Amino acid sequence: MIKELENIRESVNLFFVVNTLEYLKRSGRVSVTTATIGNMLNLKPIFGVKDGNISLLDKVRGKKHAVHTIIDLIKEQYQTLEDKNIIIGYGSNEKDFNELKKEVEENIKAKSIYMTRGGACICSHTGPEILAISCSN
Repeated sequence: MIKELENIRESVNLFFVVNTLEYLKRSGRVSVTTATIGNMLNLKPIFGVKDGNISLLDKVRGKKHAVHTIIDLIKEQYQTLEDKNIIIGYGSNEKDFNELKKEVEENIKAKSIYMTRGGACICSHTGPEILAISCSN
């Protein structure tokens, strides 16, 4: 059982985008200057989580571009997604979630697509308008 869980953990890739840098500023993860300029330019940072490490992968302007970018990142990670499980996550932004869901369903052919909502702990760090895509075996 533990070996199976370790295999699943190693197979998971997660990408997420935050709508505003305000929450990252509040938690001290970005400076006041970075947050102010990033928000003025409508920058959406895209992060990846692999093996428990979070890294900044890209910065794009606008939410629509961010949605396309995280879908492209998932597709770049795998030669095929037909045998993979996709999980789409979101905070409180159902409109953006529905747009992401539509894009995923149109652009990714996966074994299964699940939806989930982020909890208060995650959203307190990222903001309530987080969007995420995860892929696993």
